[in-house]
Amino acid sequence: MSEWKKVEGKIDALSINKRDVRAFTRFFFSAAQECEFDKQGRINIPSILRNYAKIEKKVCCGRRLQSN
Repeated sequence: MSEWKKVEGKIDALSINKRDVRAFTRFFFSAAQECEFDKQGRINIPSILRNYAKIEKKVCCGRRLQSN
């Protein structure tokens, strides 16, 4: 959840006086869903988001690994 807080902080820092910023903020936060990982590290994308993205089959997302 810490990554989400970083993104949330950056968006919150944007000027709400701009129409496009307000529109983006409403869109971004309205679609946010908290998801749990299953035992194999997968998440189930909620149907409302699958429909919006027009996802009809399986999807595989990769993650960039960082070395510290």
